[in-house]
Amino acid sequence: MKCPKRDMKTKIEKKITLPKKGFINELALEAGCNRKTVHRALYEGYQGKKSDLVRSLFQEKYGFEMRRENNG
Repeated sequence: MKCPKRDMKTKIEKKITLPKKGFINELALEAGCNRKTVHRALYEGYQGKKSDLVRSLFQEKYGFEMRRENNG
């Protein structure tokens, strides 16, 4: 069985540099929450008041959005 042909367009993605080491601790202090909350908000896409606050602080401070969709 043959696989269907896909349109092979080239994707151009912006390369972003991650903030300096310790940015999670800084955001946790600013937001008044735990490091784990910051990690889950940015990397795992958790929803909630604190997570929204963390993402908005991150956006203001570093100028880009870093979020993955929650698969589970």
